[in-house]
Amino acid sequence: MSRLAIFFLMVLAPVLAILLGWFLLVLGVAYPVGGVIYYFIRREPFWKSAGGGEAARDEKGDRSFWLILPGFLAVFFASPLEFMYLHLLPHAFWLEMTGLAILLFSLALRIWARAHIRGLYSGHVEVKAEHQLVQSGPYRFVRHPGYSGLVLMA
Repeated sequence: MSRLAIFFLMVLAPVLAILLGWFLLVLGVAYPVGGVIYYFIRREPFWKSAGGGEAARDEKGDRSFWLILPGFLAVFFASPLEFMYLHLLPHAFWLEMTGLAILLFSLALRIWARAHIRGLYSGHVEVKAEHQLVQSGPYRFVRHPGYSGLVLMA
């Protein structure tokens, strides 16, 4: 991951979140704190692979990060800003509870997927020579349960 991408993730995104309101303040503080905690537990950055072994194919250049960045910014900032300031959508209690239920389900799906593959997870996309296709746990229902949970959260 390039220094610019790391700087954006660990500095600029939290600063944007802090400047945009209380909900995003929590997100802006929790995200880099989570990265620091992860670093001190594993003693290496979150974008390094934990599985060991030699990479057969590796993501290079971070172009994909910069291509999906506008979508991520919209996902994380548009909804809270609309809720706090714009009020374009109805704010019915049942809609909020439905959203909360979907959020909790998607979070549980991401945690289950991450816990199931344990050391094979990495924040950096790469294919290793000894990788095997996981077909148990949440992977027997969905090919990419971690990404599915992320899309549901959004």
